[in-house]
Amino acid sequence: MKNTPLKKQKYTRVPPELKRLLLKKLFIDQMSIKEVPPILTQAASSLNLNYSTAKTIVFIYRKKRKAKVQKHKDDSERISST
Repeated sequence: MKNTPLKKQKYTRVPPELKRLLLKKLFIDQMSIKEVPPILTQAASSLNLNYSTAKTIVFIYRKKRKAKVQKHKDDSERISST
């Protein structure tokens, strides 16, 4: 048998407008994490996104938001200590 190389998976970039629309659909109502998966599935399918893609968008958004909050906290602590 011949070993055929695996085809590389093509990734499509999700436009920023679509990301913002997904995040707006999810976070406008301030839902708890337990309620997000069914809502995430509905939001992803209504925007023609895969669930895993939508999940990754939300993960990255939360990670960036947490880093921004931490940076702000560090800056304010540094200012108050001087």
